[in-house]
Amino acid sequence: MADIQGFYVTLTLDTNDITLYCNNLTLDRTRNVLTKPTMDGTGEPKFLGGTRVGNLSMDGQVDSDGNALLEATWAKDEAVPFTLIVGEDATITAGSYAGEILLDGNSISVAADDSWDFSMSGAARAIVFTAPTP
Repeated sequence: MADIQGFYVTLTLDTNDITLYCNNLTLDRTRNVLTKPTMDGTGEPKFLGGTRVGNLSMDGQVDSDGNALLEATWAKDEAVPFTLIVGEDATITAGSYAGEILLDGNSISVAADDSWDFSMSGAARAIVFTAPTP
């Protein structure tokens, strides 16, 4: 049997915990920055930080219960709270990320009995990182 590369992730969407086995996970974050010229004689511009937004995308495997929760979130037209923890049994080994997400992509296919291959993505905002606890 071939070894499938991946890692466990606990994704909480709208208070529902979903355990996923991910092959790929990306959280891209950006921030609008306005450069403001100064008239203080230094010649150094000031920077004004704007809204932080991002995109969360992942693919891997999920069981039928987890897939039902992903589908419930996909059906919503507004952003929901999310928390993302990488590590088995929701241990915070790499820290956690939290914010709000509106799913903008969701794809599934049957891989095996009670196992779905999935791919999802969403626009995220108000993303906060919490460092791991020793």
